[in-house]
Amino acid sequence: MNGAALAAAPVSDLSSSSTTSSQIEQLQRLIQARGASQVALQQQLNELQEEVSELRGITETHSHKLEQIVDRQRELYLEIERRLSSVQAIEP
Repeated sequence: MNGAALAAAPVSDLSSSSTTSSQIEQLQRLIQARGASQVALQQQLNELQEEVSELRGITETHSHKLEQIVDRQRELYLEIERRLSSVQAIEP
């Protein structure tokens, strides 16, 4: 067998309570920091979702207004064409 495969597992001396206590405190700080980061990311995600929703509403409003403008423009062109035809019909 390979010597590396038979290497002993790392062993920690648990009799030293100050080392264990400091490791636990370090892990607790790490967990708290990770939790705070997750909360911040969730808040940012919520804000971005609200902004996307607002932008979709604005886009829908602008699309509707654009359709109205295009329809009105089409009506004006038809009216101009009708008047031009009637003027041309009157002229000899």
